[in-house]
Amino acid sequence: MTNIYALYKGEEFIIEGTIKEIAKHQGIKPKSIEFYARPAYKKRTKGKNGKRLILIEKNIKKENYML
Repeated sequence: MTNIYALYKGEEFIIEGTIKEIAKHQGIKPKSIEFYARPAYKKRTKGKNGKRLILIEKNIKKENYML
């Protein structure tokens, strides 16, 4: 089972998928993607056009998810 996230930059939708899929698309490490969901990152980018990671679905079966 896995979680599905959406990545936004400001109001602009970038991609939806697992942490690993989003990291591969962005060309960065999964830990960096996870940081976009943390309060510390939100505080650092307050008022700026920072990226945000939003949980869409929790614990879905991978075979039921398709991009």
